[in-house]
Amino acid sequence: MTSEGPAVRLLEDDPGQRELRGLLLEAKGFRVVSEGGDLVLMDLCMPRVEDGLRVIREIAAEVPRPKIVVISGYAAALRGREEEEMVDAVLEKPCPTGKLVETLRRMLA
Repeated sequence: MTSEGPAVRLLEDDPGQRELRGLLLEAKGFRVVSEGGDLVLMDLCMPRVEDGLRVIREIAAEVPRPKIVVISGYAAALRGREEEEMVDAVLEKPCPTGKLVETLRRMLA
């Protein structure tokens, strides 16, 4: 892992996806961390939507509160829920790499 760049906490329950996304983020200049971080990039289904919603509430209560970006094939399950107001951006899977990186950089600017 790199020691420079904005810190992104990556929350993904699929080990293969976590590894691939982590490598991608590091290649784009982000620092992937397991705790803290300026921003949390997370899946919504971990492994169920209810688990992701719980994690959103927990992260939103952190001080200081990191930005929260949800990337999910089930993003529609977030609509109309109180947790939707707690996230800073929602990306639908599949999400092009350029859009993901642009969103993260905008959230961290």
